[in-house]
Amino acid sequence: MPVATSDPLATVEHTEQEWGEAARRLIAMRAFNRRHDIVRAATYTYGELYAELTIMGLAHRKVAIPERDWMGRVLYALAVINKANREPCMGAMVVRQDTREVSKGYAEAVHIVYGVVDLKRLEDHAAVERLKVVAMFR
Repeated sequence: MPVATSDPLATVEHTEQEWGEAARRLIAMRAFNRRHDIVRAATYTYGELYAELTIMGLAHRKVAIPERDWMGRVLYALAVINKANREPCMGAMVVRQDTREVSKGYAEAVHIVYGVVDLKRLEDHAAVERLKVVAMFR
């Protein structure tokens, strides 16, 4: 059943493009400011990035979408921007709080940016991408 545009669950104040661009700016600033400690200080956890986007007034408006799913959409939009700009996959800079590693969704971002379909070692790929991201903003 189609959702009416007046449905409050379908109302999103900001587009995914805006979310992706905002995430790109935040990640770029952190990578530049904390480039000396790439693994820990230059990364965001999903929760930290969500909080920063919320502070900027860019939180999702779909109440029915959990935070983690919304962040997946943000990182998807970021990957599309990275591909268009011929940049490294900046999604590598967003990690899980419990492991400090990328989530399984990172594989989708890599697919968008590079066309790679099957990565066996996501975290190894992400570590290389983090170095590329930090180098890009030196």
